[in-house]
Amino acid sequence: MYFKYVLTNTTVLIDIGAYKGLFSKTANSFFSFEKTICFEPNKLLIDLIKKNNSNVNLIIENIALSDKDGTSTFHLHQDPSMNSIVESNVEVLKSEFPWDNPELLDKNLVPTKTLDSYMKNSDIKNHSFFIKIDTQGNELNVLKHSVQTLKLTKVLLIEFMFLNPYKNDFSFFDLISFLNKHDFICKGALTIFKRPSKKISGVDFLFVKK
Repeated sequence: MYFKYVLTNTTVLIDIGAYKGLFSKTANSFFSFEKTICFEPNKLLIDLIKKNNSNVNLIIENIALSDKDGTSTFHLHQDPSMNSIVESNVEVLKSEFPWDNPELLDKNLVPTKTLDSYMKNSDIKNHSFFIKIDTQGNELNVLKHSVQTLKLTKVLLIEFMFLNPYKNDFSFFDLISFLNKHDFICKGALTIFKRPSKKISGVDFLFVKK
């Protein structure tokens, strides 16, 4: 009920790391956002995002959100849900992600923007945002360059990987501290994922504006 209450006060869904667009589809089936923006750097998924959100007022941006405007190396995995602009830790992949063979890793270049840069040049005004971020190890970099957008944001849903196959440089404490500084409080975990070893890996945390 609380989740439903806070989301009824938001008008635009920003889905960062949209993958196949299923999160946007599900969220809109419950809350009918006025507009949904999906950011997904994997161009092979764009048509699928459109198909899964055919009844949604949708904008799809085939770019990666990060800490700069420009380009970045996009690391392509056997399991495309693991694709990231953050380089992988091969040993963790081998030991804990058996269906994602590190020997099959590939890479290409993708365009990048900061969220603040994107929003500055958009026509979205006088809205309140719900932001979901699942960027496979790049979440805090996205947030650090979204400070102006966070001022208009009421709800955040962010994945953090405790069993981390990526070479990122931030901890869960760093994430909590940054969001607390920008007036968000953690309301707990909504989804918990485990590896075949039973170790907890990714957890989706809900944050709301104080």
